[in-house]
Amino acid sequence: MKAECVFVFLLLLVLFSGCVEQQANNRLALETAEAKAVAFLEESQLPSGEFAAYASFSKDMENSIYNKSPFITSFVVHSLNFAEQTEEVRGMKRKGVEFIASQKSEGNTWNFWGLNEEGIYPKAPDDLDVTSCAVASLKENGKNIEIDFEEYRAENGGYFTWMIEKEKDVDCVVNANILFFYGLQKREDTKLCRYMNALLKNQDYADCTEYYSVSPYAFPYAISRAFADADTYCIKDSLHYIQSFLLEKQENGSWGNDLDNALATVSLINIGFEGKELDEAIANIINRQNPDGSWEKEAFFIWDKSVFFTDHEDYQNPNNIVYFSSEELTTATSLEAIAKYRNIKQGR
Repeated sequence: MKAECVFVFLLLLVLFSGCVEQQANNRLALETAEAKAVAFLEESQLPSGEFAAYASFSKDMENSIYNKSPFITSFVVHSLNFAEQTEEVRGMKRKGVEFIASQKSEGNTWNFWGLNEEGIYPKAPDDLDVTSCAVASLKENGKNIEIDFEEYRAENGGYFTWMIEKEKDVDCVVNANILFFYGLQKREDTKLCRYMNALLKNQDYADCTEYYSVSPYAFPYAISRAFADADTYCIKDSLHYIQSFLLEKQENGSWGNDLDNALATVSLINIGFEGKELDEAIANIINRQNPDGSWEKEAFFIWDKSVFFTDHEDYQNPNNIVYFSSEELTTATSLEAIAKYRNIKQGR
């Protein structure tokens, strides 16, 4: 009996040692991927503090053109909040916030295009999407600007996208970004919450948006960060719709391209999911990281000719659609997924 007990003990010791070794390897893989992503972003950040945005007439972002914009930078700065707060990360955030603040229009609003930059679409009006994301990034980094969007309220409880009378579209991702900003300001909006809960239940996450319809995972990401990163609890009881939606579409740890994988994985983490599907998603993200620490540039949002201000003589796209994104955006969102997953495993 004594010999049997010793054998069982030794077997358990071997198994435990194997688990410890595997955990160490997993931790090293996470730390390495995060460090490489941070190094890529630090190298890519422009002297102005901006993280570049690119436009392309093709969904695969071929022949993309740089466009000065505070919008992509606001997402990158948000994602950097979850990385290890090294001197390099803090420096990138500080410069990013300074760039965003420098792009403010009169009246505490923001435009997609950077100041003195017309881009493909000349004379675009300021909008609630870029403004809410910009102000949210400032708020997360200690700079508070109070803004009230009530004058842009739509009948369904959401908000219009554009700060002009002519355009009256209501976009679900834009409104999720507004809810995120409101959450950071501890502002309750029962009408907006009611509208968002209805959208969550319908699970039409690509059809409820005009500008982010290129990916069905943009809305889950935007709405789940309002819950997880801004303490917006009015949507808590509807988040299970995101979980079922994402798990149903996942195949072998993947949802498709690099940006879709990052958006979907962060969404699962944000709603508190910790199943094996999350482990597989993180492994897939790490395996797809490029040697330079980046992930591929994938289309994030679109503008088409139906938007009034796109009718311009230089607009030569036969499909009437322009796609926007950057490697920096995909890399930052992938970094956010890895960093949040690491924090879960470390019990933070």
